[in-house]
Amino acid sequence: MSKTTVITGGGSGLGLATARHLAEAGHSVVLVGRDSARTKAAADSLRALTPAGSNARAPQTYTADLEHWSQVRFLATRLAADGVPVDVLVNNAGAAFPKMSSHLVSLR
Repeated sequence: MSKTTVITGGGSGLGLATARHLAEAGHSVVLVGRDSARTKAAADSLRALTPAGSNARAPQTYTADLEHWSQVRFLATRLAADGVPVDVLVNNAGAAFPKMSSHLVSLR
C-alpha cells in the first residue's frame, strides 16, 4: 500500500501544491481544510494525477479549523475511526501560540 500523507491547509496554496507532487509520486493524500467545498474541489483536481497501476487511494478530505483544539481532537478521532493511517503529516496550517509573558519587553 502507498504511504498516506495528511496535509493540513491542503485546499489551496502550498498545501495543494505539495499534495499534487505527492499524488503524482503515488502517495495517498488526505487534505484537511477549513472550507469543505474548496477542500473537496482541491481533492477532485488531484484524482487524475495518481500514476496508473498505483495502489494509492483516491484523495480524501476532512474539514477542520485547526485554530480550535476541539476540532483538532475531533479530526484525530475521525481519522482513527475511518482507519486512515498517517504515515506522513504535513503541518501546513494550524499553530499554537502561547500568550506572551508579561516579562517580555516590547520591541517598539
